[in-house]
Amino acid sequence: MDWCEEDHSSEEEQQEEEQLSDHSILSLDSPWQMEGQEQPTQESQVDSYDEWDTDLEEDDSEQQNHILSTLYLKTCEMTGAIPVSYCVHHLGEPSLHLNHYNLGPVGAKALMLTLVNDIQITNLELESTFLEPKGLYYLMKMLHTNSSLQSLVNSYLKELQLSQNGLGLVGVQSLGQALKVNTTLLLLDISGNHIDDGAAMFLCQGLAINSTLRILRSVFVSEAFVELLVKTHQQRPTLDVQYNIMASVVKNVNALQIFQNFLKERNQSIMDFFQALDEERSMMVSNSAFRKAVKAANVPLNQHQIEFLIKKFDKNCKASINYRLVC
Repeated sequence: MDWCEEDHSSEEEQQEEEQLSDHSILSLDSPWQMEGQEQPTQESQVDSYDEWDTDLEEDDSEQQNHILSTLYLKTCEMTGAIPVSYCVHHLGEPSLHLNHYNLGPVGAKALMLTLVNDIQITNLELESTFLEPKGLYYLMKMLHTNSSLQSLVNSYLKELQLSQNGLGLVGVQSLGQALKVNTTLLLLDISGNHIDDGAAMFLCQGLAINSTLRILRSVFVSEAFVELLVKTHQQRPTLDVQYNIMASVVKNVNALQIFQNFLKERNQSIMDFFQALDEERSMMVSNSAFRKAVKAANVPLNQHQIEFLIKKFDKNCKASINYRLVC
């Protein structure tokens, strides 16, 4: 799957994205090298991108900071990003708190290139850093394991804060893909991002496969998101999903159970209810007929709950319900 979002970027940017999709982020000689740059020699040290494979497992934290900050400044120059002074002084530490720094996609690219080989970092906080989908793409490349190149990218990160970053469908789709292969994240915070039903599906697909994540933070989820999370929790019972849910959403999610209980008390099933409406035995009932029948039967559902059931039953929005698929 191509993680590159479809946008109106320039032809040069599109070519760069195509290169990125075919290489690990560790393959720095081609996709990340700026046009006109000479290939570095083996003798060059910090100025060489081969130095990005430097063994950083040294005890001297100042030396680690020096190496990483030098690499960071170099990548900022290479990508055109404005260096963040906090990064310059704190790279190499276990935690990077970059909340509310205006990184943007370009700044994210420079930072993620630097963090590729940072084996010290365990906590990365990026709340309200305006990553946008493209910035999240670079973050996911940093987290992603590329088995074809036999390179594990940043296998030390434990906590990731991505709240208030405008991730959108494309960003969450990339995140879901990364979760399928990541084996280190324990906490993921995506609160404050608009996650619609489509994005929720991609996220939950990743959560269902991921075996290490323990805490997921989100805010104000939709009915579909709640239903997907319930299914995901059945596969991942140890996953703690922390979210807020409006009372109206709770009522809607419970609508099907209320409907089923109502019919059960009358020794009926959902199939019985639909068949009574299907005079032509076509296995189809119009939405309007179902709505009218529910009200006539005095099922204890309000208008919002009835519309929720119709939306749930009529998934293809054809104004009719194929109750063979429902029952």
